[in-house]
Amino acid sequence: MNTRITWAQIHIDLSLRRRRRREREREREEEEEESEREMYHPSRGGVRGGRDQFKWDDVKVDKDRENYIGHSIMAPVGRWQKGKDLHWYARDKKSMSADMEAAKEEIKRIKEEEEQAMREALGLAPKRASRPQGSKLDKYEYSELVKRSSTAEDLGAGHAEAAHVSGLGFARYFTLL
Repeated sequence: MNTRITWAQIHIDLSLRRRRRREREREREEEEEESEREMYHPSRGGVRGGRDQFKWDDVKVDKDRENYIGHSIMAPVGRWQKGKDLHWYARDKKSMSADMEAAKEEIKRIKEEEEQAMREALGLAPKRASRPQGSKLDKYEYSELVKRSSTAEDLGAGHAEAAHVSGLGFARYFTLL
């Protein structure tokens, strides 16, 4: 056996070792990159019901909707939420709308009326007329209205029904007691 090694064989052997070392380094780098990808990215993107497949409308019909955080705001169900401002806590208190101003004015007016009624009930203030007076009759209209001798022809066509009265209370009834 010839155990003699030539320089060419040494050179080939060294180049093969370098090539194998570079391949091993590349494999290690690829493994590290893959492990980083697994760490920072989903392993099975989208196949398990991810973010793109979630809908609050689906939560509304789910029997276990109470298990979702925020279900009462994002998926309101039932009569309690109809006509209510569910985001009242996030509204800016300084920028009130005209409707809210009108509501405050109405509440203020009602409170003043209640306070006046309380003063009247306690006798601290004079009582106001409880009924609106409307249009009052002058003396001539009043005398024409209560005149007993007038007939339907004298009053005119519009007052013919008022002159003829019939029904309850028309005749006198005597009871024996």
